[in-house]
Amino acid sequence: MTVAVLVPFLVFSGGDAVTRTRLPVETSGGAVLECSACPGEFEAVSALVYSEVGVEGLTVSASSLRGPTGQRGAFPVDLRVVKWWYQGKIADLERNHPVEYSPRRVLTAELLLKDDALVRVSGGANFLRSTAEDGTDTYLPCSRSTSYGLASARPVDAATLQPVDVPAGTSLEFVVAVRVPDTAVPGAYSGFITFASNAGAATLPLRVTVRQFRLEPPRLKYSLYYRGRLSEDGEPCIGSDEKSEQQYRAEIADMRDHGILYPTNYQSWGPDLRRTLDIRREEGLPTGPFYTLAAGHSPTEVRNWVRLLRAYGYSDVYFYGADEAEGEALVAQKADWKAVQAAGGKTFVATYSRSKAYEVMGSLLNLAVVSGLPKAETAAAWHSVGSEAFAYLCPQVGVERPDVYRRNFGLVLWRSGYDGCMDYAYQHAFHSIWNDFDDRDYRDHVFAYPTVNGVVGTLAWEGWREAVDDARYVATLERAIADCEDRALAQQAQRWLDCIDPQTCDLGETREQMAGWIGRLHA
Repeated sequence: MTVAVLVPFLVFSGGDAVTRTRLPVETSGGAVLECSACPGEFEAVSALVYSEVGVEGLTVSASSLRGPTGQRGAFPVDLRVVKWWYQGKIADLERNHPVEYSPRRVLTAELLLKDDALVRVSGGANFLRSTAEDGTDTYLPCSRSTSYGLASARPVDAATLQPVDVPAGTSLEFVVAVRVPDTAVPGAYSGFITFASNAGAATLPLRVTVRQFRLEPPRLKYSLYYRGRLSEDGEPCIGSDEKSEQQYRAEIADMRDHGILYPTNYQSWGPDLRRTLDIRREEGLPTGPFYTLAAGHSPTEVRNWVRLLRAYGYSDVYFYGADEAEGEALVAQKADWKAVQAAGGKTFVATYSRSKAYEVMGSLLNLAVVSGLPKAETAAAWHSVGSEAFAYLCPQVGVERPDVYRRNFGLVLWRSGYDGCMDYAYQHAFHSIWNDFDDRDYRDHVFAYPTVNGVVGTLAWEGWREAVDDARYVATLERAIADCEDRALAQQAQRWLDCIDPQTCDLGETREQMAGWIGRLHA
């Protein structure tokens, strides 16, 4: 614990930002923010400020980091405050849809804000700040049973972390996300985070160890259903579907930075399709497979899409079937899927694991997006007919549990033998996306909330990024095992890897152990 004389608050290190549900002051020991990462990797830790008497106008800032050469490192450090607000109670995670509507309000840690005042919580309700084009601010209720007045809301977060108050007897959590540059020299880097108010200041050391190796890409393909498409008038919209170009670009970049390199496409045929493809390329998404839900199955349409996408460098174009179809509705698609494949396309669709669609459709379905926790026997079944298996609904997006996303879409997914994942959805608004209580069937599915000019991230979204990184550490270890000339050591490492139980292992410790093995194998 770090305490500054005459400063009316205490500063704690909270450790990993995504493996807990809440950080009680009495159990958040440690006086240093520490993390280890590879060049090009993001890593997030948390700090907690507690005040007995209350603090107004607390500011938080990060110094530059001094590295092993004595020079200061240009490490981007992103600071955000964790916002607790009312969300619907999470249903049983074993159920198909843990994001079903719930009238029960639960104060939940979710939002990662630059400006804590973007959302106010008062009297058991949430209020969203809307900023008009002339700069006028209005607070709109966003936790009622209807979203009257929210249709024209214009939420705008700040570009940098703003001063915030810590009421007496409460704590406030900050997430410190470090991005290690691709060019960073391995070694130890140090700096500090400063917490200051009119009453004084305290500092918390920040130490970043840059590992000696670089991460391989994951063996898995990471995708999300992304409903975004460019708005016809070019104006920003606060929802899941219509986007200004600025919003679309920000969301593509956000997905890229969280490991989603193959988001689906909902943009229909026309000039805006080429513009979205340009944006994806400009924001650094790779080519490879392209998954579209905006195209039909006629041979002419399929050939046109394939011709266009191949001109952009994509290897395969996947066309969507009837979502979650079973029985006769599933069989009825055979002719369409044959036509797609004959015209040079491939097929994909979400399917329930219980339907055993591989027995009915076989290789007519090139990619099955299978519901539920991924299992090795399901992957084997789809591979036996020459098709790929992706996971979704384990759980659906919208559960405020970063640890669950990290585990299920990281090591559990890897161990299952699946080829990737395509969870639903980056955003799906059921009425207003900023109101969890205005639909009687579902809560909103959101990893990142849209603003006029960007996004507001969530803790669950950070958990997803850690899942992708876990898969990258596994891929790096597997590569190191394959390349190691000391076969006895390589076999020992393989035995260790084979014994990992992704359902029960401590994910943080397991990653550190993987890093240790990689270092030994590279020595």
